[in-house]
Amino acid sequence: MSRKVYLSKSKAGDFDTLVKAKSVLKKFDIDLFEFMGGNYTTRLLDNSECNLILPMTLPVTNFFKVGRGQWEECFRSNTEGIKTYAIVGFLQNNVYVAPVLNLKKTDLGSDWSVDYGVLGYKSESVILLSDIYPLKKTLVSTKVTPMLAILPTYLK
Repeated sequence: MSRKVYLSKSKAGDFDTLVKAKSVLKKFDIDLFEFMGGNYTTRLLDNSECNLILPMTLPVTNFFKVGRGQWEECFRSNTEGIKTYAIVGFLQNNVYVAPVLNLKKTDLGSDWSVDYGVLGYKSESVILLSDIYPLKKTLVSTKVTPMLAILPTYLK
């Protein structure tokens, strides 16, 4: 079963957080897609079953600001029936996520790339990503020690 997950990120986001998120997400049995630049297309998001929103900074409240790109991706995924979760924290081998429940376009800031809208979630809705998608099965290395079979001379 293909588990196509789209990672929605902001150019204004923290690079170290992005690297950490990708590092942890690689441990899951998912096909991770993200926009890598060039002419923007919604094709990657449209072909995914889940949209993971990586906020510019990890939220400290139940609401966080997003730029226009992430707001529109979240709005699109909600209207298309694509599950949408915000990454709200990390463990060493897992990610805390929460379903995005509230979308509000704001006119609070002059910079639409970082202050276009607000997304919200309920604290009691926070779960581990491993509750949704399994971790990759790692190959267990089994060391086989060859055994030398010595037949008694009387059996030859």
